[in-house]
Amino acid sequence: RISRTSMSNLPTGFHERLYGSHKIAKKLSTEQQAIISASDAGHHATVISLAQKILASEPKNLRALIDLGHAYWQLARYAEADSTFQSAIEICEPEKRDVIFGEMGNLNRARGDFAAAKTWFEKQIATDPRDATGYLFLGTMQFRLGDLDAAQATLQQGLECEIGCLEELRLTLGLVCVALNDLTSALNHFDQSLKIDPAYAPAKTALKDVKNAMAL
Repeated sequence: RISRTSMSNLPTGFHERLYGSHKIAKKLSTEQQAIISASDAGHHATVISLAQKILASEPKNLRALIDLGHAYWQLARYAEADSTFQSAIEICEPEKRDVIFGEMGNLNRARGDFAAAKTWFEKQIATDPRDATGYLFLGTMQFRLGDLDAAQATLQQGLECEIGCLEELRLTLGLVCVALNDLTSALNHFDQSLKIDPAYAPAKTALKDVKNAMAL
């Protein structure tokens, strides 16, 4: 796995941004804390069971719906994920829907509908332009599809955001630069990533690779 945002996992700080003061801010129940732990560990079957238990008594629990939808698409249960996220959109305040739009983007990316994924990521960005997560998701998808120039432009825009995942933006930008054979810029991005998070192992690996290549 190259990055914590390899599109199969939630980005760094996802739950903090989802449940933080500028998003959906209420005290977490013991059950919701258990869902977060299970989701972070990649225990999708456990997330489904826990979320369904909460929703049986609280059918409009937004947090449980989002985590349930995420677990569904991780297990390729795409129709159920789509339905779950649509339910979440219906009950979520419009200005807080960016997290759900991002999940819809990831769902459509996972099932191969890249045009739909792009549309959802763009809706995510438009809903909260301060948050870099949408730029990271869109730029990473563009990178994986080989649209390097578009990926670079998208990720650069993300660096201007006020909130979130800058170390991962820098890492992914560096990887795009490696693909473009711009090792000097890649080196700078990896250095910047490690200044944000000195323990970030993928950036350490990428930095070592580029230094070795430049020394040859």
